[in-house]
Order: sequence, then C-alpha cells, then structure tokens
Amino acid sequence: MTIVPRGSGKKRAALLVSGILALTILVFANTFQNEFLNWDDAQNVYNNVSVRNINVESLKVYFTRPLLAMYTPLVYLSYALDYRIGHLNPFVYHATNLLLHLLNVTLVFHLVRLMTQQTGAAAFAALVFAVHPMNAAAVTPVSVRSSLLYTLFYLAAYICYISYIRRLKDTRSDRWRLAGAGVFFLLSLLSKSAAVVFPLLMALTDWYYGRKLDRRSLAEKLPFFALSLVFGILTFVVREHEGHIGSKLVFSLLDRIFLVSYSIVFYLIKLFAPFNLAPYYLYPAKTGGLLPVEYYCALPALLVIGWVITRAREYRKPVVFGIMFYFVHIVLVLKIIPMGSEMVCDRYAYLPYVGLLFAMVTLAWQYAAGSGVSPWKRHGRTAALIAAAGYVALFSWISYERNPVWKNDIVFYDEILKTFPEGSPGSAFAYFNRGNGWKNRGDFMSALSDYNKAISIDPFAAAYSNRGNIKRDTGDREGALSDYNKAISVDPLFAAAYSNRGNMSAERGDFLDALSDYDKAISIDPSYVLAYSNRASVKEKRGDFPGALSDYDKVISIDPLFALAYCDRGTLRVKRGEFKGALSDYNKAISLDPLFAAAYNNRGNIKRDTGDREGALKDYDKAISADPSFGLAYSNRANIKTAMGDNTGACADWKRAAGLGNREAQERVAQQCM
Repeated sequence: MTIVPRGSGKKRAALLVSGILALTILVFANTFQNEFLNWDDAQNVYNNVSVRNINVESLKVYFTRPLLAMYTPLVYLSYALDYRIGHLNPFVYHATNLLLHLLNVTLVFHLVRLMTQQTGAAAFAALVFAVHPMNAAAVTPVSVRSSLLYTLFYLAAYICYISYIRRLKDTRSDRWRLAGAGVFFLLSLLSKSAAVVFPLLMALTDWYYGRKLDRRSLAEKLPFFALSLVFGILTFVVREHEGHIGSKLVFSLLDRIFLVSYSIVFYLIKLFAPFNLAPYYLYPAKTGGLLPVEYYCALPALLVIGWVITRAREYRKPVVFGIMFYFVHIVLVLKIIPMGSEMVCDRYAYLPYVGLLFAMVTLAWQYAAGSGVSPWKRHGRTAALIAAAGYVALFSWISYERNPVWKNDIVFYDEILKTFPEGSPGSAFAYFNRGNGWKNRGDFMSALSDYNKAISIDPFAAAYSNRGNIKRDTGDREGALSDYNKAISVDPLFAAAYSNRGNMSAERGDFLDALSDYDKAISIDPSYVLAYSNRASVKEKRGDFPGALSDYDKVISIDPLFALAYCDRGTLRVKRGEFKGALSDYNKAISLDPLFAAAYNNRGNIKRDTGDREGALKDYDKAISADPSFGLAYSNRANIKTAMGDNTGACADWKRAAGLGNREAQERVAQQCM
C-alpha cells in the first residue's frame, strides 16, 4: 500500500494550476499590445464618461442605464475600476480581461476536480479551456468583458451549489453554500443576462447526482427561478426598446431548423477542430431557394450523435450531462429567431464548452481506469498523452497567432472583410467602421476611400454624414454640405446629419441656419445632448445667454455625467460675471473627467483673476499634464510665472507655447526671451 503524504494532493493541484495559468499568460501576452476598437469599445470605455468616476451619480447610471442594449451594471463598474487604475490605457483593460480568464480557468479546474475527483482530468479540462482558440474571442477584445465577468460569478455559484448537494443534510449547517450560490448567481445576472439558465443547470445537476425531485428541492430553487424571470423580462424589454430583436433576413421555419442544427454542430466541431475561425460569421446566402448543403447535413449529424449516446451504456450519464450542460448554455445564442446579420460567434462557446470538456475528460479517465492492462491499452494511454500534449500545443499556437486579429480597427475590419463576398451588402458596415478607424488616426484620405466604398455598396445615412465630416475637415465645404443633404434625403429622421450640417453653418457664421438644423435634430431626438450643446454655443455667440444657459441645463438634466456641458456652462457663467457658479461647474467637470485639460485651464483663469496665483499655477500644471499640446495653458502659466518673478520658467513656457502656434507666445519670445 502506498502512503500518500497528507496535503500532497493539494500541492499537486496547486502546481498544476500554476503551470496552466503560466501557459495561459504566455498565450495571451500579445493581447497587451492591442488597442481599443471602435466595434464596441467606444460605447463601453473611451467615450463612456460614466466610467471615469465611481460615485453616487455614476453608480446610479450603472444600475439604471443599459450598456449596449444589455443590463450589465457590474460591467460598467469593472470598466470604471480599470479607468481608476490606468485611465484610457488599453493595457489595463486587456490585463483585466486576462485576469478574469485566469480566474475562470482556476474555477474550471476546481469544478471538474470536484465532480470527478480526478486532478489529472481537471487539469486537462482547464488546460484546454485556457488556451482554446475559440476562447480567444472571449478574452482578447475589451468589449467582451460581460462574458468573462458573468462566467466568473456563474462558475462560483455552481461550485457552491455542487458543494451544497454533495454535503446535503437535514441540518442547517450547509445552507450557507446554497445562500452563496444565490449571491454569486445574482452577481452573474448583474454581469450578463445569459446567467438566467442557472436554475435549469441546478435541476440537471440534481439528476446527475441522483437527487430526488421533492418539495424541498423545488422550494430551494424558487428564488433562483424568480430572479431568472425578472432578469429575463428586463432583458427582453431593454433589447426591444433598443431595436435589437428581429432581423431583415427572412427564413422559413424549416430553414430555421437547419440553421439552428448547423449552429449546434458548428460549436461542437470547433471544439476539436478550431480552424478557419473568423471574427464574424454571416448567415448563409440561399441559392435557388436552398441553403448550402452542409446546413442540411447538420440535423442528421445531431441524430447520429443522439443515437451514439443511447448506446454508450456505462458512459452514458456523464456524456448526457456534459452535452445537456452545453445545450442549456448555448440555446440562448442559437438565434432561433434570426437577429442581425451574424449567425454564430466564437465567444458564445466560452461557458458551454465547460460541459463538453467535462464529458470528454470523464470518458477518458473512466476508460483509463477500466479493467485490464493489455499492451494495447498501455500503448493507447501513451498515444493519448502524446496526442493531448500536441492538442494543447497546437491550440496554444493558434490562439497566440489569432490574438492580433483585434490589434486595432484597421486590422480587425480587414479580417472581417475577408469573410464577406466582394461587394456584398453586409460589407458596407465594415468599410464604414474601418473608415471611422482611419479618421481617428488622422488618415482622412483612407477614411474617405472607405466611406466611398461603403456608400457604393449601401448608401446609408451615417456613411454620407461621416463622409461629410471628412470633407468639412479637409476644406471641401460644398462636398460636405452635399453629403449632409444626401444623408437627410436617405433618412429624414437621421438627427446626426442635421446636427453636423448645423455645425458647418455655425462655422461660417450662418447662425440662423445652424439653429434651424439643431432644432430639427432635437425634435427628432429630444435626448440628443450634442445638438443641445451645439445649439447653446450658437446662442451664446449671438448673445442669447439665457437661451444658451437653458440648453446647457437641459444637457446636464439629460446626462448628468456630460463633463463638457459643465465646462461650457462654466465659461458662459464667467461671461455673465457668475464666478462662483462657474468655479462650481469647472470643479464638477474635473470631477467627472480628471483629464479634462480645458476645465483645469479655465478654473486656473478664475483663480488667477481672484488672486490665487498658486492655485492657478497648479491648475495650469494639471492642464498641461492632461494635454501636453495645450498651447494656451503654457501661455497662461507663463503669465503667472512672470507675475511671480520666475522669468526663466516663463520663457520656457512661452517658447513651448510659441512652438505650438500661440501667436501671443511668439511675440513674447521675440520681446523677452531672446
């Protein structure tokens, strides 16, 4: 009899998990170089001012406003924590995604070990989960945070529930495990509504462990079902309100059966053969009223799989459990009712694969532990270990090579365009978004080219409007006006086109035309804060201070976290001589956006004019720190330094401001600093 030292099992498990996590970090290390994408990161992070502070106001937003048509308050909070650490440094957000994945890998290991009592099985399941190429799509993009976060709490809830039923007694000593499952389940729901299927998993687990269906088992699940019902209804209402239910695509009921069957088989096949992956998978085009032949093969394949399971005998229960785990979690994303233009998505398999991996490793370990030690079986085990090592190595390499797909907007949309037939209607949105990426990089010619391609394929209003912005910025005002007019003719209810046309009118001094366009934009979208803000600016220029103040107040009432509105209202209040109110507005703008250079500069001006030179100097320092190219802040700081007798420091600032094109600074350098 071999005596195993006490605690050696835990040490072995800890070493295995450490090795798995180390490999995972290596596989995903190149994600730290990736930038934000304009796919969803703009709404989630870099244009989302609500994540720039964690206070009562922002928490209210997290729990009352959907994020990208999803009720995910904890995702808001996680982005806010990232912002607190690194502001808008993408490295921090990618590091958090990887950290969440590492935690999920650890939980998968613990879960499989708890259910199989096999450390080796748990290690292999966690290892494949950690490096699987399909999961790269759930880890690498910043905007998929909800999948990682909800999975973390979901697995924690499930481990609590398994621990509860494995130690089920008539006493109350184990109730805390069930309560823990409830708490983690709620946190999972607050991260993503996909967690609503948890009560079904509880029932499936009861069956797996042979627990009887009685009054007690039903009663303890009622709170879980109630939470699922509430969050399910909430999700439907939110998605209906945001127009995320339904599609322009039309498929018959029979077509949908084959499409759903194909989706189920797609994820099953990709578990073992994750090749030819793409960031976007289109619905198939019908030829002669028929789908591609592989879609008709999927349903028979599922029937064959079902038949094989019925013949599995002693292996049947873990296989059925694993496949049902997979199905319970994949069913919500099967798009039984077609939505959008994307049919399947790699990241949807993130949690469902846990069930399939459990079935796979359970079968392997049951076979390995079976009777008989024939030479064939010994060789089979050796071959299986070699194959498993190669399997993991291949998947690690594929994932590492795949991570740069999300490197930046240009690379990402290049990859998406590879999935579209040349000139297909769906490719218009990819050209449009890549054009936005070029614009953000300052490459206006490439942006213009992509907007032209998008319009040639599908002349939609947003493409005309954004092309108009490019033309306006490059001096082609007639072309810009023509594009804004085309956008409005394509979609007379496209508020942004009116607002953009109003901006161009305001720039050339046609204030009445600008006001008319802003009024129209606001009538279409009464919550369009930029239109109110732009209208306020025009009213201010025309001397209508009460009207401008009313518009700024409206902006703030609609979006209390819109820092620019506070800053602009502060500037208006300075003109009205309301310095105390202006100072309050600048303070608020800075509290909402700690990197708001103009707000620091303007607050510094008030402190300077009220005799607080030290305070003004600190604010100008902060303005320059937030925006090193802010010439006016250098100039203002130079004036303060001159007044304080620091001529050397003043000259250094004048020279920097002059180099940034500040005319006053250039004159000062010529007079005082030669």
